[in-house]
Amino acid sequence: MKNTNEIWEEVVETLVKEGMTDVTIKTFFKTGIVFPISHDNSTYTIAVENTFTKGYLLKHTNEIERILEQICGSPKKLIIYLNSEIKNRQNGITAEEDTKKDRSGLIKEYRFDNFIVGPSNDFAHAAAVAAAENPGDADYNPLFLYGGVGLGKTHLMHAIGNYIYEKDPTLNIKYISCNNFTTEFINSLNTKKTYDFKEKYKNVDLLLLDDIQYLANKDSTQTEFFNIFNDLMNSKKQIVLCSDRKPSEIETLTDRLVSRMNGGIVADIKFPDLETRIAILEKKAFDFGINVPFEVLNLIAEQSLNNVREMEGLLKKVRMYSKFINKEITLELATEAIKDSLNHDKKPITIELIQEKAAEYFHITVEDLCSKRRGKPLGTYRQIAMYLCKKYLDVTIREIGTKFGGKEHSTVIYSCNVISELIETNPEIREYVTDIEKLLK
Repeated sequence: MKNTNEIWEEVVETLVKEGMTDVTIKTFFKTGIVFPISHDNSTYTIAVENTFTKGYLLKHTNEIERILEQICGSPKKLIIYLNSEIKNRQNGITAEEDTKKDRSGLIKEYRFDNFIVGPSNDFAHAAAVAAAENPGDADYNPLFLYGGVGLGKTHLMHAIGNYIYEKDPTLNIKYISCNNFTTEFINSLNTKKTYDFKEKYKNVDLLLLDDIQYLANKDSTQTEFFNIFNDLMNSKKQIVLCSDRKPSEIETLTDRLVSRMNGGIVADIKFPDLETRIAILEKKAFDFGINVPFEVLNLIAEQSLNNVREMEGLLKKVRMYSKFINKEITLELATEAIKDSLNHDKKPITIELIQEKAAEYFHITVEDLCSKRRGKPLGTYRQIAMYLCKKYLDVTIREIGTKFGGKEHSTVIYSCNVISELIETNPEIREYVTDIEKLLK
């Protein structure tokens, strides 16, 4: 007689044979997401980590029960629990008491089992899971995650914290953004409480520092962070860092910090492919409590070629339009709701597209933009184009330099810094950048 785990493995194998996508299997069905508990003559019981997964499986109950009957030879009712329901029942903890747990700034909803895994982020996800399962292990410490806006870096960071917290709630876990870390440090200097500041971080078991790129140009804060970094590493405490770029591309970051950050795992998160974007939208639709046909999810995903948040914004727009006219979401309704955003000829943003649009805007050729000619205004136009490449694309500084006629690494970084500062102080430059961004979108 097959045991409970073997039965679930056959369920998953059958779903794969019937055409279920790899992303959906990894997100909702694989062992580690689903925990087979028991089965008898009439029931098959599993547990899952969160309501998102539970809700998805409940929507597919009939399909799963059909496969269970096929495997077991008799009808079985699928019973789904949350792991927290089982643990709390065993420990006598009420749901109200569970919500009062202090997670040291962590967002409880960000967990591994509701993170959509695809080719664009599978290595980063695997590295995050490994760090969570083996905190302080030299192979995964520090863990440095980098990538563009809204791609899941912060989600993974909080997932690590939540996973470790649940294994041992007595650990001292600290999540903080780089800007808040800097503010805390400056306040400690002003109030002459630097000793308290150092002791606070010295006693942390897990440090999660977000948006580490904001350490750039902050020499004193970098020095203090380097000392904290060394103390935690020497004590075998886990450090997780997030940034929009890799360590070597963070301007004015000291060589010793770059070396330290590169000493563990550095993992990037790229923009997800179409299949993964659809899975993300399916999750968001569930979070919104709405039923969205696949063709609508596909429509929205195809329009979102560069930004996950833009994609989620389109889904919100469809939801609100459906609510406003009091009609179910259909492809026709969704097309009407986002018609201003539809562009079936829309191209993904690339270095070449940015060069094309910048050249078009400034009435020059792409060859001029990529030439070795210097001086204003051509030099400024080139700097703006390189700045936009760095802002919108998950490419290296070296790649940008190569595409602009073999510019040096330092030249590209300098150009991006110049434009970043001029946007704040020079209305004309700000207008140039804004206008070209509109052309790209």
